[in-house]
Amino acid sequence: MGPNRLKALSAVVAVALAGGIPSTLIAADKTEPTLSSLHLDCSDFTHNGDGTWSPVRAISFNGVIMSPDVSYGNGTVVDGIKIVELLEHECVTG
Repeated sequence: MGPNRLKALSAVVAVALAGGIPSTLIAADKTEPTLSSLHLDCSDFTHNGDGTWSPVRAISFNGVIMSPDVSYGNGTVVDGIKIVELLEHECVTG
């Protein structure tokens, strides 16, 4: 790697560290959450007939409380986690 290319790379890293580039572009190894990592299980939720999901009891994770009287549909994000996509991925078979 030549000195000019190294300088350019150093500049990109400096901008990234200063917040100029979203961390998602840098941290390619970011681990996606799992139900287990959230201390949850498929049995904590019921899959409703209309495709939505509801907790079977009040559930707390990351300081957020999900109430059993609420149904969560596609696109729902709870504390930055696409909870319905996670449930669909881990809990729906076939």
